Amino acid sequence: MNELMRHSNMKTPLFWSEESRFSFNGIKDALKKVNRFLSLIL
Repeated sequence: MNELMRHSNMKTPLFWSEESRFSFNGIKDALKKVNRFLSLIL
């Protein structure tokens, strides 16, 4: 059990950093679209 936990802990940070970077880029793109949309309206 301890071996399994250690193995999953080694893999987890890489997966999470990949996931968070992807979602961060998605948020930045969404903010750009919102800003463009607002600038068209205002």
